[in-house]
Amino acid sequence: MAAIAFADVLMFMQLGFQTALYESNTQLHKSLQSDLFLISPQSQTIAYVDSFLRRRLYQARGFDGVKSVSSMYIDFIRFKNSENRRNRTILVLGVNPNQPIFNLPDISKNLLKTRIPDVVLLDGASRPELVLKL
Repeated sequence: MAAIAFADVLMFMQLGFQTALYESNTQLHKSLQSDLFLISPQSQTIAYVDSFLRRRLYQARGFDGVKSVSSMYIDFIRFKNSENRRNRTILVLGVNPNQPIFNLPDISKNLLKTRIPDVVLLDGASRPELVLKL
C-alpha cells in the first residue's frame, strides 16, 4: 500500500508541475486582447520573433471588420540592477500606451505612466533582484 501511495503522490506532483509550467508559459498569450495576430514567417517562438514591415499592419487594417491594429515589440535585454549591480536577461514587451492590448487590470491602470521618459512597468511577480526600491 505504501508503494502504491508513493507512486500516486509522485504522479500527482508531476501533474501539478506540468500544469504550473503550462499556466506560466501561456499567461502572456491569454492576457492579450485580440482576435488575430500577425507574426513574421521567420519567427521561431514568441521569445524569438522577427520583425516585419509596418506596411503589413496598414494592409490588415484595410480589411472589412478590422477595428484596429496595434504593434507589440518583443525582445530580450540585459538588465542591470543599479543597487546590487547584478545582470539578468529579461523579456521586454513594447506596446503603444494609447492602445491597451493586455487584459490585465494592473497594466491597464498604469499603462499611461509609461508615457513619461525612462518609465517602465515591471511584473510584480518578477524575481526579487529585479525590483528596485524607490
